[in-house]
Amino acid sequence: ASQLFKLLVERGKSTKENANVVHGVPSGIIGTPRSSLTDSLAILGGASDLVTISHASSSAEFSQENEYPLFGRTIPSVEVDATMVVSFFKEELNATHLGVLYVNDPYGISYANSIRKAAGSVNITVAQIALLKNASRQDATSSLMKLERTGLRYIVAVLFQEELNTAMPLANDMLLTGDDYFWMFTDSFFASTLQGSSDLLRALNGSGVLATSTGRDLLEGTPFYDAYTSR
Repeated sequence: ASQLFKLLVERGKSTKENANVVHGVPSGIIGTPRSSLTDSLAILGGASDLVTISHASSSAEFSQENEYPLFGRTIPSVEVDATMVVSFFKEELNATHLGVLYVNDPYGISYANSIRKAAGSVNITVAQIALLKNASRQDATSSLMKLERTGLRYIVAVLFQEELNTAMPLANDMLLTGDDYFWMFTDSFFASTLQGSSDLLRALNGSGVLATSTGRDLLEGTPFYDAYTSR
């Protein structure tokens, strides 16, 4: 963001070393995948009359057009995912209470608040437990103890890979996983990276992941997609 800001400040100016060279003017910004980083880029883009596009930043706050007038994304906001999560717990498990363990950054906060909002509309009570980003084992243990004290058995985890690797083996050690619990994870980490970690795999056994099918998995076999990729 700082390099982009410098470029925007200097656009249209020639350099002393190359008096005839004028800095190029960007026509838009391709944003970062994480909401915590996209926020500053979107604000900078809006102030500079540049459209900012993100392929993965799903924080609900970015839908506020008055604050992010030139921001766009190629995926839905977390409000859509949160509605599906709550619908599953309500319709399939007849849940009345739900715990949410979330990473304490813009994405995690937005997701947790969206779950609480969706749950409120179907009379599900939600307990939100924050986990520090890049949490230490001590931090994770503290958050898990708070979760344990709620007595809740249905839990949604909004965690990135780093927090997942730290928190879930500890949750397993604290007997917060297994047959008496059901954990639902958001698609904020890649399942393929879980191989080889036996402690983590034991903790995740029997859990679920909410993920959206996109790209090849969704489109392969359709005439339009096959024609496009065969070029």
